[in-house]
Amino acid sequence: MQPRNTRRHDRILQRRLAGDYAGQSDAAFGFKGNIYGATFFMATGFHGFHVIVGTIFLIVCLIRAMKGQFTPKQHLGFEFAAWYWHFVDVVWLFLFSCIYVWGAGPHVPGGH
Repeated sequence: MQPRNTRRHDRILQRRLAGDYAGQSDAAFGFKGNIYGATFFMATGFHGFHVIVGTIFLIVCLIRAMKGQFTPKQHLGFEFAAWYWHFVDVVWLFLFSCIYVWGAGPHVPGGH
């Protein structure tokens, strides 16, 4: 039998792995039920995936730089990493404006 505190930590870890990370399960909308919720969670998931890929990309560049594999004339891998991050930034700005700004609908001052 596990100690009580260990079981609590296991439950917290299971909730985090099940998508309750950062309080997203407390949102007023869900993945199913409306198109806004589905779009929000899908876009956030895809963005998270691309951030992980970009981080791995930069770690590989760091390792290569520490080994001295980049020179002023030969650094294409580093340039690809920079272009990749610019692509992720531009796509996220587009998603932000479409989902959060345009998707929020008209703002009515003083209304609820």
